[in-house]
Amino acid sequence: MSYCHDIHLDKNFDRAAFAAAAIDIRTLIRRSEIELAGPSGRPDSLPIVEELRIAFNGVNHNCVCGSSEPEFRPRCPRECRFYDRWGSDAGQSFIVDIRSEEYLLRTKKDQYWFYCKTYQKPYDEMVKMSMIALKHHLGDSIELSSKGNWAYHWGAGYELTGRPPKRERGGAVEVYEHVFPDRAPVQNILASESIGF
Repeated sequence: MSYCHDIHLDKNFDRAAFAAAAIDIRTLIRRSEIELAGPSGRPDSLPIVEELRIAFNGVNHNCVCGSSEPEFRPRCPRECRFYDRWGSDAGQSFIVDIRSEEYLLRTKKDQYWFYCKTYQKPYDEMVKMSMIALKHHLGDSIELSSKGNWAYHWGAGYELTGRPPKRERGGAVEVYEHVFPDRAPVQNILASESIGF
């Protein structure tokens, strides 16, 4: 099992709330210093943040495909494979696409299921911030889980008895609260999390 994040979204969620979350994610991308690419991870591609679709990846600096190539080529050289976790800042694409029923669970037709194995690459912080934004706007119609721990991996910090709260600098929670200070402090949004992985 790899380090990953899961999203379960009720089929009958509020489309306007999703669009508002997409606007927030655009703001987070613009304001953070995290280097992102389109879902393929190709260096010259752009993240996709639309009303009904969010898709991005880390940057695969090893990719040799040119900007005139289609986003996903059927016969990319090995170094261009965005899912290759070695020697690249790209991992599995973060995709939340509600335009079709492709992502509906086969066992539960009333939920969309999205997951992303980031291998803790640098774009993982943007994946987590995007999940926080989605939860803020979609509330109970979305359920999130992570292999990462809310206090440590997500950067929410922790408290020891009689000491001030300790928080790692630059974690997803801290950056999100910096961009949207009126939403701080962000409470744990995860339905389940792992202590270790």
